[in-house]
Amino acid sequence: MSIEHVVERLGLVAHPEGGWYREVYRDAAVSTIHYVLPARGLAPLHRVKERVELWHFYGGAPVEVHTIVGERHAVVTLGPDAPIAVVPPGAWQATRAGEGAAWCGCTVAPAFDFAAWEMPPREELLRALPQGLHAIVREPTRA
Repeated sequence: MSIEHVVERLGLVAHPEGGWYREVYRDAAVSTIHYVLPARGLAPLHRVKERVELWHFYGGAPVEVHTIVGERHAVVTLGPDAPIAVVPPGAWQATRAGEGAAWCGCTVAPAFDFAAWEMPPREELLRALPQGLHAIVREPTRA
């Protein structure tokens, strides 16, 4: 199945982080989206304040889920062997697809709100994060 077919079949639209998405459920406590990244696609470093995110793998290429909490950088490869990844509230995060397109879902609790989301430019992240994390900041961000 082509990425175009998945995007069309699921009714996805462009996401500000890159890729395509569509919300499939929302109430006050939780929201869930379908999310597709193209091959080698990148959702740059961003964060959602005061909310936990659960990433779910549905198919396609594995996805790296990078998180930065304080001075700790961690990477989980979301895929058939690790189908769920957790992003703690307020953690900086970035996702990157492998050599093929990836189809994931993301559940946010309490429900996602763009008012709690931020994706600052690279220079702002470099000022905000410890020097030891600058290498990870330089690639998974937008200039």
